[in-house]
Amino acid sequence: MFEDVEINIPCPGCGQKTKKSVAWLKANKQFTCDGCSNAVTVDAEKLFAGIKKADKTLADFRKKLARREKR
Repeated sequence: MFEDVEINIPCPGCGQKTKKSVAWLKANKQFTCDGCSNAVTVDAEKLFAGIKKADKTLADFRKKLARREKR
């Protein structure tokens, strides 16, 4: 659901933010900072745990809405 969402990832070296989509981050764990050329490694485990939690919360909300509409 969040595949097209773009996230600003700050470089730990210079602080410059780089936008990457969730889909891109699922396929790649590292990129080169445009500001300082350092390799930036993304903590994908932490990122995707948060996305998974958001997906579940949204699914639960949709179920509640569907139940209310049936009443």
